Amino acid sequence: MPQPTVPSLPEASTGEKYVLLSAFEWLQGHRKLVMLVLVAILAMQISPNFELNPDGVSYMSIARNLALHGRLERLGSAHAHFAPGYAVLISPAFFFAARPFVLIQVINLLLCVLFMLGTYAWLARYDREMALLATAFVLVNAGFMDLFRRASAEMAFMPAMMGAALALAVAAQTRQRQTLWKAMAAAVMLVMLACFIRQVGVILAAGFAAAMVAGAIRGQVGWLRAIVCTSAMAAAAGLVCAALVVHDNQAAKAGSELETGYTYLNETTRSLNSRDAGLMEGLRRETAEVGRLVLPGLWKAHARSGQWLNINTILYLLVCIPVAVGWWRFARKTFDPLVLTFPFYFVFLVCFPFDSGARYMVPMLPVVSAGVWLALQSLRGRGGKEVFFVLVVVHLLVSIGFWQNSAMAARRDARRWPATERVATMIPRDQGALAERGLDYDQSLFLEYVVDRRIFRLEKEETIHPKVEWLLAPQSSSDEPGFHLERAMEGVKLERRSSVSPEATTRP
Repeated sequence: MPQPTVPSLPEASTGEKYVLLSAFEWLQGHRKLVMLVLVAILAMQISPNFELNPDGVSYMSIARNLALHGRLERLGSAHAHFAPGYAVLISPAFFFAARPFVLIQVINLLLCVLFMLGTYAWLARYDREMALLATAFVLVNAGFMDLFRRASAEMAFMPAMMGAALALAVAAQTRQRQTLWKAMAAAVMLVMLACFIRQVGVILAAGFAAAMVAGAIRGQVGWLRAIVCTSAMAAAAGLVCAALVVHDNQAAKAGSELETGYTYLNETTRSLNSRDAGLMEGLRRETAEVGRLVLPGLWKAHARSGQWLNINTILYLLVCIPVAVGWWRFARKTFDPLVLTFPFYFVFLVCFPFDSGARYMVPMLPVVSAGVWLALQSLRGRGGKEVFFVLVVVHLLVSIGFWQNSAMAARRDARRWPATERVATMIPRDQGALAERGLDYDQSLFLEYVVDRRIFRLEKEETIHPKVEWLLAPQSSSDEPGFHLERAMEGVKLERRSSVSPEATTRP
């Protein structure tokens, strides 16, 4: 992709701009070293003090059951629910330890290397100068690094997506028949793999279809080729997603009664009918996700639902304007399938009313970073490259700060493991549904991981489902009506339902 020429700096401007430009040019001449440094920064974050989160516990439970029992189960239920791709990849780690957190992060690191190489190669197809720093922008982003330190399906989805993006780009742009079929074969396999990891990978087929139609309109590819290739890709991606939906619906019938209806189709329907649904609220939420990833230090800063006049909302909307301009420049000059996937992906998130804390937008960081780069290059005068370089450096410093705060919290939580394992000994295995009320959130996650059972979390005044037989609560809390104390240790008590009642119990 042609880029505007940077004029030589006048002698009067040999200060900071000259230093930044020199640093930029040095980085361009030491690409392999820069990539090694990026990998090293990620490797330094590997720690046995792992950050647990609900989805991560579920993925690790599926992986553990696959490795140790050969069964696709999640937290004691035959209903795995989650797409199994990432769990399959990390399952070998459980052959070596009960808490193989370091091994999981090593697997994450290997996946990150693949993602980095794929991102660089994809960007370098269009602008080799942009490729290095735009890739660095992605890897030093606080949102990306946070996912790296967890058991997160995005770690496997993103390299599969970038591999597919490369193959799709070749398939959409080549004029050689033999290259086309090789690229299509690779693209089909990688898109199917992406869907097997996260069903949202099916949107890659939409971006590819848009690229093929654009190529046919411009006369670069024939309409027959566009129709055949698009149909093949859509069928392959749709087949994987349909299989996962069917399995999810069937497995849900064998799952816990407390999770009846907990399928992707039902959850999507409920989400679309929730109070946060609506295009305007979705637009506010997703522009915020883009802004939180673009602006250093604001990864966790956001407005509440419906707060359009909040300073964060206004700032993120303003930031999205140049990003959109950069995306348009990229799309208009390349008609790349991944670039054209972005609007479909964005609209999907707008319509799906779930606030992921910017997590769902992280896979699109390669496109967003390229948009930022191109927007800065369109600035009048000089300095766009230097500004982007400074932006990457500031992102790195901010991400290191988030990492240190996260590491402190992880070390504090890790000290709970001995007590958590002692509490776990009093929890019965496979004997009725288990819930908790009033426990610390992280403590509940730790227990869920250790006992490999779903622990349903109850709010302060929430009604207890009649199928709940066991209840965990702080030892200092009063006993629940209809339950009696069984055991207590480490400040946690286990209560059991006194009798099976057709009615749910609630706190007075």
